[in-house]
Formats: sequence, structure tokens, C-alpha cells
Amino acid sequence: EVEFSAINIAMPIVTSFFALGILFSIGTQALVGFNLGQKNIKTANEVFTTGIVSILFVGILYTILISIFLRDIIGFLGSTSETHDYVYEYLRTVVPFGVFFMTTYQLEVLVKVDGFPIISAVSVLVAALTNLLLDYVFIARFDWGLHGAALGTGIAQVVSTALM
Repeated sequence: EVEFSAINIAMPIVTSFFALGILFSIGTQALVGFNLGQKNIKTANEVFTTGIVSILFVGILYTILISIFLRDIIGFLGSTSETHDYVYEYLRTVVPFGVFFMTTYQLEVLVKVDGFPIISAVSVLVAALTNLLLDYVFIARFDWGLHGAALGTGIAQVVSTALM
């Protein structure tokens, strides 16, 4: 029960990675889509590259900042003495994968705008199945607890990014 509370306390950090990914992705998608529609492939490619480089830079910087201030952030999120160590264990494991949360979303929308929505759908499905399988293995078989749950989630995002 405490472990579930810890994951809920940690969710704003995980969600913030998605939020930043959405922030960059929607703007990039609109500009790439507009330029593809205008048959301006060179500009579309430049916007794509700029979007990817930007999200990687911001993602890595954000990950470093979260990692540096992790204990303070956990306190700010409202953890108690009972949940603090669990929240820390989960976030310490999942935060290094943050850039993949952001990048996979960016690639997901850009692959769709490029005319290949099935690739995005398959990637999301494979990531979900990977997460389920790894959660089972890491938690039920290896007894890794929250570390295993976070690791499974992180690896699933890497798989999704790689499939794009």
C-alpha cells in the first residue's frame, strides 16, 4: 500500500516529462506538417532536426536538474517519512529515462505527420506490452519492487523510442 502511494506521489515528475514532450511535439508537428503540406521538404527536415535536438537538450538538462534536486523535490511533492524512501527509489530509477519519455512522444507525433500512423500505434502497443512483461518479471519474479516497476517503465520507453 505504501509503495502505491509512493508511485502516486512520484507521478507529477513522470508526468512533467510527458508535458515537456507534448509542449515541444505539438509545435514541431504543426510546423513539420505545414511544410510537408507546402512540399517544402527541406524546411520540414530542418524543423524536424531542430525539434529533436531541442527536446534532447531540454530533456537531458531537465533530467540532470531533477536528479540534482531529487530529495528536495520529493519533499515538495508531499512525501512523508513513511513514503520518502519509496518515492526516492522509484524516481531515482525512472528519472534517467525521462529524455526517452519526451523523445518517444515527439517521434510518435512526427511519424504520424509523416504519414506512418501505424508505426506510432505499433510502437505504443509494444511499449505497453514491454512494460507489462518487464513489470511481471522484475516485480513478481525478481522481487525488485519499486525499482523493478520503474526500470520496466523506463525500458519500455527506450523500446518505444527505438521502434520509431
